[in-house]
Amino acid sequence: MKTTYDIVEYPSMLLETAHPDVHWALGRLAGLDMPDPSTARLLEVGGGDCVNLLSLAAAWPKCDAHGFDLSEAAIGRGQDLVKAGRFDNVTLAVDDVMEAHKRYPARSFDYVVVHGLYAWVPPQVREGILELLDHVLSDNGVAFVSYNAIPGGHFRKMLRDTIKFELEGVDDPDEVKQITMRVLHEYRDRTEDHPMIACLKEHVDSMLDRPWGALFHDELGEVYYPQKLVDVVRAGARHNLRYLTDSGRHLKLQGFFEIGEDAPFNSAKADELILRRQMRGDFRDIRFFRQSLFVRPERRIDRTIDFERLSDMWLATPMSRGEDGRFHVGKDNFEIPDGDLSDALEQAGSVYPLRVKVSDIARGPDQLRPLLAMFAHRFLTLHPGPEPWVRKPGEHPKLSPMVRAKFGAGDEEVFNLAQDKIRIAQPPLRAFLAAADGSRTIPEIAAMELGVPAEETEQALTVAAQRALLIA
Repeated sequence: MKTTYDIVEYPSMLLETAHPDVHWALGRLAGLDMPDPSTARLLEVGGGDCVNLLSLAAAWPKCDAHGFDLSEAAIGRGQDLVKAGRFDNVTLAVDDVMEAHKRYPARSFDYVVVHGLYAWVPPQVREGILELLDHVLSDNGVAFVSYNAIPGGHFRKMLRDTIKFELEGVDDPDEVKQITMRVLHEYRDRTEDHPMIACLKEHVDSMLDRPWGALFHDELGEVYYPQKLVDVVRAGARHNLRYLTDSGRHLKLQGFFEIGEDAPFNSAKADELILRRQMRGDFRDIRFFRQSLFVRPERRIDRTIDFERLSDMWLATPMSRGEDGRFHVGKDNFEIPDGDLSDALEQAGSVYPLRVKVSDIARGPDQLRPLLAMFAHRFLTLHPGPEPWVRKPGEHPKLSPMVRAKFGAGDEEVFNLAQDKIRIAQPPLRAFLAAADGSRTIPEIAAMELGVPAEETEQALTVAAQRALLIA
């Protein structure tokens, strides 16, 4: 069956908030025993070309990764990548979420991702999504569900309604894009001094920053149902799914009580208090989007923060310290008053994307507390163990299958094993890296004369390893 996703391609993307390591860390913070993501069974529901899933499978060759989508074109692109990357731990299929339970055994997946689907389908399909999660989620697993949230979804709907009115009777995709962009630019260029217009203009800017395929499907699809957190959580409960927390930036710790706060002994009361607190926050902060995590209802969630649960984790951070002494991650900057902690994090940032033990960075609540806050703000990531890629090339260097697949598709931009985007524009360098297929030794790669001097081959491959491009 042909879908709109076969006509307008949804862009490939990686989802940091949907990464199983994030879900593992949040589960461990709640005192739960969690499956090791590197050997887990993964399922991506409605994942398009499943590039997000493939990036995980590339880093974790012992995981069992499955994904499906209704779009034949999207799954076809994903299967081309599977073939080009020579993945042997990935299975992709064309399937309908209402029928997918027939494909998978009961309670067979440890980490399940449903991104960009729940708020874009009619009520009966939303029920079907939750029924599928109830069917496939393992006893110790975590399910991720993202959706447009209320009240922010009302703002998005105002712009959507404006654009949809102008698109009445228009079917040509190019004309749809032209009219949509005209409406958005007209909104952006408005000069009235009105608080509502100012709010809408801010959202218009974020819409114009997105790829056209994402804007088309996310904002102009046939179905648009923003959700209240409380409704999603209660719908999940009817399908044996218990709300854990949110995995979005700034929201990761919302499923926990404040440090030093007395939590209700009764777990049902604790869950309800957390839920109502978050719902009030959504109304107060005009929440636009949520990424909710669910576990099985019988799991014993501890919603109080125990900093010692961080101690056996590993962290990675791209932060660097500027001349002013402040730390920088992307556009954000901040201070770390603790001198020993700041020195340790500066060192950790200097070896990124390599990971370091949390216990080597921080000890005690005074140092672990800021680490937890940095995790919540995405200034660092937490993991079950060391990085799954090699730090230096082995006897038979092997390029990440995800990078190999993207090279095969002619792409210059690739995702490394740390899920960072890297641009490799020079064709000779791409050919050189592709020669590291696990069957050749370093001298054999050097003898191929692929644009890197023979005497520099090992050093070039060492740099590739340090940039998380080579697997064990």
